[in-house]
Amino acid sequence: MDWTGFRVSTVPAVEPVTLAELKTFARIDSTTYDTMLTSYITACREALEKHTGRTFITTTYELYFDKFPLNNSEIKLIYPPVQSISSIYYNQESDGVLTLLADTLYQTDIYSFYPRIIPAYDEEWPDTRAMLNAVKITYVAGYGLAIAVPESIKTCIKSLATDMFEHPESSVEMKLTSNKKYEFLLNANSIPGVV
Repeated sequence: MDWTGFRVSTVPAVEPVTLAELKTFARIDSTTYDTMLTSYITACREALEKHTGRTFITTTYELYFDKFPLNNSEIKLIYPPVQSISSIYYNQESDGVLTLLADTLYQTDIYSFYPRIIPAYDEEWPDTRAMLNAVKITYVAGYGLAIAVPESIKTCIKSLATDMFEHPESSVEMKLTSNKKYEFLLNANSIPGVV
């Protein structure tokens, strides 16, 4: 079942790479470009998260569906690794009241390659009102703090940000698709079917 809406409700508090780490990597001594370099770090993280289908730093997401899956099928979560499920809300079929689904009524698998949620043993997904975005799942994803982010991803962020600084005329996406070193660094961290 496909999700119908997706939103970041809490952005990362830090980036995987610090300004000091990027400046050391790029051999930049001046403070003149600090604001620009900081924005490059964020832009590169966002592009690489989209490219790999993963979340690097702790982020809270809201994922929306028009209804629960048929036949009590699983719900797959996007942008792993998932740390925890915060809540599942749905609009009741009878009166449309927004209701919290008790966590005893579903089970989660946050450790699989594709994290998923299914009804608990001998339970079924509740019926929802026929309306857009009747189901909202809030969850926390990411490797955690910057220290937990794989070094290959950090190296790619620093390298891409350095390329942007040295060659501002081309976009991050163009750099990702035209340079084999990024492909090599990211392959081990990419979710199949996302790229």
